[in-house]
Amino acid sequence: MVENIFRLDNADRLTCRIKWYGIGHSVLTIHVDGADAEFPTVLQFTHVEYFGGPVSWKGANFQLVTEAELGKLEADLPVPTPGARIIILKPVGMEGVTIAVIAKTAFRLDEEGQDSHSTFNPLAAD
Repeated sequence: MVENIFRLDNADRLTCRIKWYGIGHSVLTIHVDGADAEFPTVLQFTHVEYFGGPVSWKGANFQLVTEAELGKLEADLPVPTPGARIIILKPVGMEGVTIAVIAKTAFRLDEEGQDSHSTFNPLAAD
């Protein structure tokens, strides 16, 4: 798995909460904050095919699942469509819980919603 795909410092000490999930628009927006956060951060997933997890949690070490690891996942997830990727997160202090997102793109945004802190799409094909 590719660890900490959004390159967040002290990812295990940050908190996350769902800010908006527009099923009809296939957009998932997650607000990331914490004492160690260098600035309020928003993670935005687009072309979302699946989300499974709580509405808030501790930890922001989002991991990109490689194709070879798909069969080893403990979570029962739908098969992504071509071009979509699986991102998982094991929240801190929530034993046995796996948060999962299947999406085609993901971006790290600043507090105004600008993509100024992300010069990459962590879901781009290798």
